[in-house]
Amino acid sequence: MFQFIEFGGCPGNVTIMSITAVMGVIFIIMVFFRTREDASILTSSLVLTYSLYMQWSAMSSQPTSDCNPYEFNPANTDCMIVFGALFTFVCLFVIAGSEKDPHSENVAMTANTALLDDEGDA
Repeated sequence: MFQFIEFGGCPGNVTIMSITAVMGVIFIIMVFFRTREDASILTSSLVLTYSLYMQWSAMSSQPTSDCNPYEFNPANTDCMIVFGALFTFVCLFVIAGSEKDPHSENVAMTANTALLDDEGDA
């Protein structure tokens, strides 16, 4: 919502923000339909958060003053660096802290098993 208010003056920005919003809704819906066994709301929200960060970073780095209210604001660059580092830390923390049962099957293990069986037959 914040990005629509701040960067909504240009049609290109509105198009990019709309596509990101639609993709975010699709990510969340896919979790509820269990399209993947290992899908979670946390993964979808991390992908959406990263997409929103990249969108904000791109739009606030535009050199045109009509579409970018933060063109001459040095605090914006500092915020992008801090949020980027924080997001990277949180994602690495979540990845490092997640534990998977080695005996449970997932999509990647099933696909690899089929590939390994084909190699053994050759």
